[in-house]
Amino acid sequence: MTNQAITVAPPLDAFREQAERAIDMHFAQVSPRLMLASEDAATIAAAMHVRDGGTPPAAFVAEADMRGMSVADLASRVLVMSEETLERKLRRVAVKQAVRAAQTHAEIAAALSTAGIPLPRNL
Repeated sequence: MTNQAITVAPPLDAFREQAERAIDMHFAQVSPRLMLASEDAATIAAAMHVRDGGTPPAAFVAEADMRGMSVADLASRVLVMSEETLERKLRRVAVKQAVRAAQTHAEIAAALSTAGIPLPRNL
């Protein structure tokens, strides 16, 4: 008689919860150093105002000076990072929705794999 390892998968709901935590961790690691200003609505509005040729608020000018860059460059950077943040959020939501719609362990694993997210080590 040979010894065979038996792998028991967690219940589907527990597996789904672990997969969702893995998704959150993955997307947090993809962009560990987001420019906080890119998530601030007032900063984004100021950057859009600068892009459209308007006069920047004093705080925006001060931030550009502190960073050693032009106001136009800061505006461009804020807008690019804001768009990247939105794109990451949409990818994260899409993967989570696929995991939530999955009916089997294999479908959950496939959703993670398609997004390039490794299965958690404990699965």
